[in-house]
Amino acid sequence: MISARWSLGVTFLLSLTTLLLLYWNTVVSLVGRWNTRTYSYGFLTLPVAGFLAWKDRKQLAKLTPAPAFWVLPVIALSGFGWLLGDLTGTSFLEHFCFVSIIAVFIWGLVGRRVGNQLLFPLGFLMTGIPAGQQLIPLLQDFSAWFAVKLLGLTHIPVLLVGRIISVPYGKWEVAEACSGISYLIATLVVGFVYAGTMYRSWFRRACLLVASFIVPVLANGLRVYGIILLGYLAGGSRAAYVDHVIGGFIFFSIVSISLMLVGSHWREADPRISSSPEAGDAESSPSDAVATPVPVPVPAGCLLRSGLFAGLAVLIAGLAPFSARFLFSSTHEEVSSDRMLLAVTQPWRTSDQNLYGWRPHLPGSTGENIQAYQAEDVVVKICVKSYGARQRGTKIVGSENRVYEPHEWVRTGDSTVSVIFSGHEFRVHETSVHSAQASLLIWSWYSVDGRFTSSPLMVKMLLTRAWLTGSHRKSAAIVVATEQPFTGPQGTSTLRNFLSHLSLEEDPEQVRVINR
Repeated sequence: MISARWSLGVTFLLSLTTLLLLYWNTVVSLVGRWNTRTYSYGFLTLPVAGFLAWKDRKQLAKLTPAPAFWVLPVIALSGFGWLLGDLTGTSFLEHFCFVSIIAVFIWGLVGRRVGNQLLFPLGFLMTGIPAGQQLIPLLQDFSAWFAVKLLGLTHIPVLLVGRIISVPYGKWEVAEACSGISYLIATLVVGFVYAGTMYRSWFRRACLLVASFIVPVLANGLRVYGIILLGYLAGGSRAAYVDHVIGGFIFFSIVSISLMLVGSHWREADPRISSSPEAGDAESSPSDAVATPVPVPVPAGCLLRSGLFAGLAVLIAGLAPFSARFLFSSTHEEVSSDRMLLAVTQPWRTSDQNLYGWRPHLPGSTGENIQAYQAEDVVVKICVKSYGARQRGTKIVGSENRVYEPHEWVRTGDSTVSVIFSGHEFRVHETSVHSAQASLLIWSWYSVDGRFTSSPLMVKMLLTRAWLTGSHRKSAAIVVATEQPFTGPQGTSTLRNFLSHLSLEEDPEQVRVINR
């Protein structure tokens, strides 16, 4: 009996080790993200998931594992998703599908009954996936708006421009560090564990997770308001000190503890644990209350099926990384010049103006073409970053990409604008920034497989299509900027006029594909 369960455990460990080795690059990438401040909690994911499973060990001992072969297609689908994430450089998709493969494999190895008992611990594994960077701009905007509303309610004169909050005697910027993303993620993780240990009802668990999202978001807006209020009343230097010492740690600790204390009022007792025997109950005995359940024997046939399932699961999951290696080894590009060619017609001509030193930060490209153009006294600067058509992990979009340097420029607005370029109508992302010297209007978009878009999601879809169809057309990130006067639409009309005289060309002889 014991040896059978040990054999099942050995099968699990060997299979899990093989999966980790097959996806080793993803494991390294995942751990690398955990080494950052925002996602450092990731190192606790496995121990906490193990604790949640160990907490139900008595119930698990009563169940017999029975592998569920029907989940093998789910593993195949997750592997395909990982392959797409690896080819297109989508780290989140790559991490999500890898963790999904692990969770589905465990669930399928032990079967439906045991897997349902482990559903919450397996779900907790998903919290180790680094995510949330896309929420930072939204959290910044909400915190700024919420703080301004509270300042207005307290009758303090306030002006909001972008994420800059101006009050008498001071200006405050809701920067990325003030978005509260670290506290939001930490509260969600703690709330997940708390919901799994304190509640049995999935409805109450869901309610606590929703509260774990809403409360820190509101609390961060309240924190921003408190910092500005303190700066207004007592001076900016004291406010900055309180923001670092109290607002950054003690404030959110109090908020998190308060949330859990409120949630404890709806705590549910585990219905599987029988209540203590009442006095005078002649049929109950102390030994009955503390009796340890005897583990159910594991049939020999179940071990054979588990071994077969583990072998098939590892084989199916291994198809994705081997396919990725085959795709990159079978096709190789020799690139003589990676730059996209710019063609600009009159009245625009090249200029040595640098537009106040503006330059986007778009790492990972294989080529760059950056040039300023002038028509009369108006200057436009364009930056085109090129990416190989079959470049593995193309990072044409990513959290590190910026159309301006935050330490030099301050964002004052974001929107989308419909434009016509090269005979195509699409929307570009418009960003307004300013510095002590000037204000700029920036338009940015992407060219992928002959299509123009400003949507990061559409970029990933187009990259996926290019890989699946074998396209060898280059991709590019395109950013143009011009000076924006404080009044009037001059910046918008300038950029529209420039695009009407601009064309991008890819040299057909630039890339030679060699099939090995």
